[in-house]
Amino acid sequence: MLILMQNRLITFTLKLLSLLQFFEWLKYTIENFARKEMKRILIISIILILPALSSWAISNPSESDTPSMRDSLGKDRDNAQLNFTLGASYLIVGDYQKALAPLKRAIELQPRLHEAHFYLGLTYGALGKRQEKIASLKEAIRLYPDFPEANFKLALAHAAQERHQEASLYYQNSIKSDPDNTEVHYFLALSYYLSNRYKEALRSLMEATRLDPGHANAHYTLGLTHLKLGHYRRAIKPLKTAMKINPRILKDQPSITWKQIVTAKAH
Repeated sequence: MLILMQNRLITFTLKLLSLLQFFEWLKYTIENFARKEMKRILIISIILILPALSSWAISNPSESDTPSMRDSLGKDRDNAQLNFTLGASYLIVGDYQKALAPLKRAIELQPRLHEAHFYLGLTYGALGKRQEKIASLKEAIRLYPDFPEANFKLALAHAAQERHQEASLYYQNSIKSDPDNTEVHYFLALSYYLSNRYKEALRSLMEATRLDPGHANAHYTLGLTHLKLGHYRRAIKPLKTAMKINPRILKDQPSITWKQIVTAKAH
């Protein structure tokens, strides 16, 4: 009896951890993807997963192995939204290999599910499969051109390969749908800066610092851009602002190339 109780306690603990993983995923989704076109994903996820996981966690566990999270979501393996949500959940918690199959299945069942193509692209990126990542992101954008996150991620993928002309186009597409995203303006400016398009970089950096006055890297790059354009007096203020926000910026930046920053963001 004692052993049985111990097994049930262990099983319940494992189930509770899966619930906690779900809430971590939910928190991440709210913080990073809760823009207009992603709200539908959030609502679907809550409807599909929360009741299933809740009943699973409080149900009487069997004496055999703990059922997998996938089995707990029901036996409807031909539900595109369910497969998509499961795949996205695996991606968020870092189980990239497990994310592939349900995301691919979701696309088989519903080929025009642009969110599934997007998350599949992110999964490929996490696994180091760059070409597959780019292909999936392009398909997501083909299906839904006004998809800011997909455009941003595709831009970063091109920028990491030093294809700044293509990157800048996708950054611009992202900004059309999400004009107040500071990071997109900043990385668009970096693509301009790295391709010697300093006047265009200047405009994007000024917008980035307007949207987020506390963005030290944007102020720093703005100062450097003024220097490139010969605006020596104008360079002083943003450089001082960058150092005020981050006193270590002059020590940190020389050891980190802009290419490394873009590459890190792309993955």
